[in-house]
Amino acid sequence: MATACLVFAPKSFAIFGVGDITFDPSNYAILIETKLETAARWSEEVLKYEKMIQQQIEQIEKAKSCSTARTHCEPR
Repeated sequence: MATACLVFAPKSFAIFGVGDITFDPSNYAILIETKLETAARWSEEVLKYEKMIQQQIEQIEKAKSCSTARTHCEPR
């Protein structure tokens, strides 16, 4: 919704062309959208690695319990 507001904002134009700063709301909206997509992908990656680490912890705990009980533990 904020992106839509930026798209319809008027553009600023440079007058003399040297050192002038312009603001293009449509370009800014695209940048924000790209950043949000990147953050979403990073979030997915973090969840993926969190799951991998949790599985490794479970494997280590199972290995510890097998070595403590001195019994043969069957693989899953």
